Amino acid sequence: MSDDRGRIVGEVSSSSAPFATLLVDVLTAHSSTVYQVLGDWFAWVAIALLAFVLLQVVRLRTRAQG
Repeated sequence: MSDDRGRIVGEVSSSSAPFATLLVDVLTAHSSTVYQVLGDWFAWVAIALLAFVLLQVVRLRTRAQG
């Protein structure tokens, strides 16, 4: 079992039995993540940049043909 930061807080081996039970106390505190603070801005900027580049390519091809 790991906490919200990836630290191992408990473990049990299941190789000696068909199943294993693990009881661990974990904190229920919630801290902000980078994604929660910044949101989807990186994805939207990447999509806008891709659209801009595609439009430039189309514009250059039509200018070269005509």
